[in-house]
Amino acid sequence: MLLDKLLVWMGKLDLSSIEFKTPSVVEGISSSKRGALILVSHLGNIEVCNALRQKLAEVKLTILVNTQHAEKFNSLMNQLDSNTHAELLQVNELSPATAMMLSERIENGELIVIAGDRTPEHAGRISNVSFLGHKAPLPQGAFILASLLKCPVYLLFCLKQQNKYAIYVELFSERLIFSRKTRQQELDISIQKYARRLEHYCMEAPLQWYNFFSFWHKSTDNPSLKKTKM
Repeated sequence: MLLDKLLVWMGKLDLSSIEFKTPSVVEGISSSKRGALILVSHLGNIEVCNALRQKLAEVKLTILVNTQHAEKFNSLMNQLDSNTHAELLQVNELSPATAMMLSERIENGELIVIAGDRTPEHAGRISNVSFLGHKAPLPQGAFILASLLKCPVYLLFCLKQQNKYAIYVELFSERLIFSRKTRQQELDISIQKYARRLEHYCMEAPLQWYNFFSFWHKSTDNPSLKKTKM
């Protein structure tokens, strides 16, 4: 698995070991030439989403992460492969400058990738949704970002099936729009929809669930979960 991760980032993972289960959706992304937001999760090998840049030739990926090592990783990847079209971007909070930069990338036809299932430890808005039989607080950040970018939103799941990676890409919404009056309710509905799809694929491969945050046990009364920098 670790070797596969490195090969993916170098663009060296053999595409014959990857099966796109929804090829028409992937082809639609390519032919539209439109930028889009892709919601991923910690189910399966999240790095295989980078295989999209092999499948979609010149499409550039910006992968939003919450890590201090993003710049070092980008430097390493450039040393290994100067033609890489994927960039890790550390985003701890969504500032106006960051939003404008991401919007420009969307306008240029790039893909923005962000995980939709990592609950912030210290700050961030959450929605309590039903997930695998329990209430779980999932983050609103990715969905708020999608509404700001005004672009199509896709879901991407990657599961190891026998000796291949199976990639599922689904259209989640042509555009997420949240009104001021009913914003919270609309966010809850969208995040519950995401949770249902994540739940579906978790049931397909429960041992590939690599989110080690015990978010089922988080208390919604914790004030740190109600703060936001969005």
